[in-house]
Amino acid sequence: MSISESQLLSPSADLPLAILPIIRQHASDAAFYWGQITNSEFSVLQNQQNILDFQYYLDANLDGLSAAGEYGWQEALKSLKRWRTQGEAFVCGYLAHNSENSDYIDACWKIFKQSPQTTLNGYAAVLSYLPYDAISPYITYLLSSGDADRIYVAITVCANHKHSLDIKFINACANHENAEVRSAICQYVLLSGRRDFLPLIQFLVDDVDLLVKYTSTYALSWLAPYDNYTFEAVWQTIQVYLSAPLQKGLPGLNHAKRLETLVRVAGQLTSCHDRNISHYINLLPLYLQVLFFAHSGKSEYLPHLYAYLSDETVSRLAFWAIHMITGLNINDSHYLTFAANEKSDLAPINTRCSQISAGIGWPDKEVIETEYVTTSMGSSFLGEEISDSVCKKYLAKGKQVERYIAAWHLCRMDSRGGWINICSVKE
Repeated sequence: MSISESQLLSPSADLPLAILPIIRQHASDAAFYWGQITNSEFSVLQNQQNILDFQYYLDANLDGLSAAGEYGWQEALKSLKRWRTQGEAFVCGYLAHNSENSDYIDACWKIFKQSPQTTLNGYAAVLSYLPYDAISPYITYLLSSGDADRIYVAITVCANHKHSLDIKFINACANHENAEVRSAICQYVLLSGRRDFLPLIQFLVDDVDLLVKYTSTYALSWLAPYDNYTFEAVWQTIQVYLSAPLQKGLPGLNHAKRLETLVRVAGQLTSCHDRNISHYINLLPLYLQVLFFAHSGKSEYLPHLYAYLSDETVSRLAFWAIHMITGLNINDSHYLTFAANEKSDLAPINTRCSQISAGIGWPDKEVIETEYVTTSMGSSFLGEEISDSVCKKYLAKGKQVERYIAAWHLCRMDSRGGWINICSVKE
């Protein structure tokens, strides 16, 4: 294929020979791989090696954009202006700070202020990606700026770097008029493992804003000792999310993901006790019940999951849930009727359940019921008793969702332990 003169740029003192379509692809691929890393937390397919591979590809594309100089920046900025998503915000933010160009940083903030909810997390991730000493003066400026968006970014970065914030500042932000700032403080307490701020988190669980209620409840589920209050707080927030008005587009997707996350941790909390909670479970849509069962690890829910294998809307998810409790090998063709790629055209990915189930094979109900009916009771994790050694094993070698469950249990086993970021190569 021939390359036009407009595509081929002449070399200069600052720029090696560069081809615009390749630079544009670097910008697109960098945003894509950042998204693959960041959104992998509950993946049933990806593992730590995949995250390392994605990080390598991300770094390679960022290097390509950096080498292209001004041309790389312009292509990345065009993508950010067009799509205004977290991935493009990350790429532009990286180029701006890596080049230490204040004009680039100002151009980023102009767009961030127009679309804060879809860009600020990507930008905060850039600053979390860089050494803290290199950005410390800038973070100090953001914290003292008086601008809610800048304060939100700075708190998020301090949380990711586990950099201590002043107690008075934390308390002031917990009462800030901006819900994003209040939410960021909850995230800070979780990521930094500050159990001394649990009373503050309990206060924010009653916040009127849905996002603050979610982040505070989520922090509570990781850090608070198991008791009736913790369990009831999680279920209260689940009920609020279930009864909230339906939203479309990205807000609706984010709402659904937060609800699913709360159901997952509610399931994990039940592994700590034996109380009867059937009246809670019955409030959940079917696919959320399956998520709850999977994360609980309780064999008493297996009869429900075996029954769900007959329902094609949730059968693959139920198959995976059985795997999470018993350790059944979901990649063994002996338990499959169709491999995932052979039947994919028969199941459009148009619901949250189908999205979560993507890549899982179609189960053979009769074979599974015959070979995997169990009479044992209690909680297990992939067929093993939940313990420090088992959790460390799956944190090291499991799929991302398995690593997530392992990290949660390890955090709760250690009263001084904190949240483990399984989507970071630094952890």
